[in-house]
Order: sequence, then structure tokens, then C-alpha cells
Amino acid sequence: MRAFPKLWGQNAAAINEAIPILVDALRIDPKYGRAHTLLAWCHALNATYLWTTEPEREVEAAQRAVDAATGLIDDDLRH
Repeated sequence: MRAFPKLWGQNAAAINEAIPILVDALRIDPKYGRAHTLLAWCHALNATYLWTTEPEREVEAAQRAVDAATGLIDDDLRH
């Protein structure tokens, strides 16, 4: 939840502040699917908007986060 205000900033500084918050959340609970998906989003934004000098690395990090999230989030429409 601490990362959400950063995510809506939609700028490089805010996104790069959100990443370590999400990484910390995943250290506490590696099966926290939403944290994995939000981390993927952060890395994807960094690559998409070229907020990094290494977009390929960001794409790889986003893919790892998506892979880690797979199967960890229930269908919210059922709740």
C-alpha cells in the first residue's frame, strides 16, 4: 500500500521510489502477487518511457515479475 501514491505519480522519480518499497514487500511475502504485478508495471514504465539507460534490463525485470505473479492473484471479478 505504501507504493500506491508513488505509482500514480507517473514519473521516473516516483516510480523509482516505488520499486524498493515493492521489493521490500516481496522480501516479507514472496507470494504477494499484487506486489509482483506492480513491480512489473514499474519496470515496464521505466522501459516504455525510457526513464532508464538500460531499457532491456527493465523489460527483463518486468518479465521476471510477471512470471513470479502468475498464479498468485485470484480473479477479482469473482469476489
